[in-house]
Amino acid sequence: MPTTEEARFEGAGSSISRPSNSSRSSSLRASRVLGSFRQLWSDDDDDDDDEPKEPDYVLRPESTRHVGELAAALDSDEMQRILGNTNQIPDCISHDVSSACFQKEYPTDASLVPLVIEGCEDGGIIRPSTEWTMDSLVDILGKDRRLEVAKEDATVSVQEYVNYLNSDGVKTDDDPVLIFETLIDGEHDCMIDRFSIPSCLWGGSENEPRTGCHASVDRSDLLSAAGNDGLAFGTHRWMLIGPKNSGSNIHIDPLATSAWNTLLIGRKLWILFPPDIDESELKSATSLGSSESKEEALDFCAAGWMVHILSNLSVDVYSRRVQFVQQKGETIFVPEGWWHVVLNLETTLAVTQNFGHLHSYEKVSSALFEADYDAACTWKRNVGTII
Repeated sequence: MPTTEEARFEGAGSSISRPSNSSRSSSLRASRVLGSFRQLWSDDDDDDDDEPKEPDYVLRPESTRHVGELAAALDSDEMQRILGNTNQIPDCISHDVSSACFQKEYPTDASLVPLVIEGCEDGGIIRPSTEWTMDSLVDILGKDRRLEVAKEDATVSVQEYVNYLNSDGVKTDDDPVLIFETLIDGEHDCMIDRFSIPSCLWGGSENEPRTGCHASVDRSDLLSAAGNDGLAFGTHRWMLIGPKNSGSNIHIDPLATSAWNTLLIGRKLWILFPPDIDESELKSATSLGSSESKEEALDFCAAGWMVHILSNLSVDVYSRRVQFVQQKGETIFVPEGWWHVVLNLETTLAVTQNFGHLHSYEKVSSALFEADYDAACTWKRNVGTII
C-alpha cells in the first residue's frame, strides 16, 4: 500500500503515456513520469498558533531545510563582501562574431578561457518579442506542465513550482529547489524556438537556423557525429530555474564538453577555476571540522561550498579564480575542463547547452569511449566529416 504522501501524488502525471526506452529522449520523458509520485508536500510546523497557515512547499524532508544555516550565512555582511569580490572578470565578445573569427582568436585548447557574449537580446541569441518574467514563463510552458527537479527523482508542475518560489520557506532554504529541465525537440519547442546557438559557437552555414542540439549540420560540435541524430550520448540542453541561493555545486561538465549559458531572468554569481587546479584543492573539507551537518551542506549544494570552502581556499588557488556576476541577457561561454560553481543571487531563468568543442577532440574522444564504447565507435567513424 502506498503511504499517505505517495497516495496523494501517485496519480500525478499519470495521464502522460509512458514511452518505450528505445531512445535516450524517450527514457528522459519516462524518468519524469516514474518519479512523479514524489511531489511537493506541505511542511506544517507544529505550534500553538490556531491561525491557518499557507503551506510551506518543499521537495525534501524538513530536517534538511536549515541543516547548515546557509541562507543566514550567505546574507551576512562578511559573506556578502566575499561574494562581491570579483576577480579576473572575463573578456566580452559580441554575439555576431563569426565561428571563423572565434577560432582565429582562440586557436588552441589551452587558449580557451571563459567569456561573456554580449548583445544576446533582440535576436542575437534570444529571439525578440518575448518579455521574460515568471508569469510569461507560466504562459509559455502551461501551468500544468511537469518539470524535472535537480538531484531528486521527482517532477513538479510549473504552477506548483511558482507557488514554491513565492513561499516564505524559500527565503530560508539552505538548498532551494532547482529545476533542471532537459529540453527535448518536439516536446519543448515552445522554449527551444525562442533562442539560438551563439554565432561564434555555430558550425553550420550562415543561411541555416542556429538551432538543434548536436545537430548534424553543426560542424563546431563534435557530438553532432554521434548516432541517433547526435543524441547517442544524451540531450545536453537544459532550462534552469531557481530561487535565490540555489545553484550548481563545484563541477566540470561531462564528456569533456564546453557549454554556453544564456540568462533570461535574474543574476547569477559565477566562480571558475582553470583545468590544471586539482579537484582536491577545490573540495577540501578540512575547514568543516567534525560537524556532520556542515559536511552534508557541502555535499549537496552550491551554498555549502560558498560558505565553507571559498574563503578557505589556498592563497594560490583563490587568486586564480574567475569571479563575476552574469546579468540578464548575457551569455557565458565555459570551456571544457574549467571547474565552476554557480549561485543564483535572485530568482533566475536560464537556458544552457553543452557541445564538444573541436579543440577538445582528444579529451572528448576519450570521454565518449569511456562512457559507451559501441556508441563511441559509431561516433569515431562519423567524426571525420567534421575535423
